[in-house]
Amino acid sequence: MKEMKSFSRGNNTNQLASSEKLIFEISWLKTSEAAEYLRTSPAQIRNWVYQGKIKAHKLFDRSLRFKKSDLDFLLKEGDQEWV
Repeated sequence: MKEMKSFSRGNNTNQLASSEKLIFEISWLKTSEAAEYLRTSPAQIRNWVYQGKIKAHKLFDRSLRFKKSDLDFLLKEGDQEWV
């Protein structure tokens, strides 16, 4: 009878690399959620994206997604002319 070998994958296989962890820790908002977060309208959010005032990421070349950390940065900057 064949002997089955067992092996351990080690402790590091279940741990993600730090760059992979960052991807999962990002909080993404839809346009409507970003508008609510910044207390404005979705149309204004799209205008700001077009004007380059807010960085947006496209999902499947269609819908926009925003990093909550980017929106927080805008709020902390206190740039009140458009927020």
